[in-house]
Amino acid sequence: MADDNDDDDGSTGHHCQACHLLTSRKCSVCGVCSFCSGKCEFQAAQKCDARVACHMHISRARERENIGEAALHLRM
Repeated sequence: MADDNDDDDGSTGHHCQACHLLTSRKCSVCGVCSFCSGKCEFQAAQKCDARVACHMHISRARERENIGEAALHLRM
């Protein structure tokens, strides 16, 4: 069943970390976190210190054999 409120096609299966809608948009700061809009990205930064996770994503080497983005989120 399709959700008429989704702006993206949701083909990647990522959920916005603020509102949980399907999205293919990535964070403008780190490129790892998933946010459906700049508004959700801003709200996450204000409400739950999302920039701390962004700092971790930027500071860690992201090589093929390293842990993926899902596992890195679990470590936060």
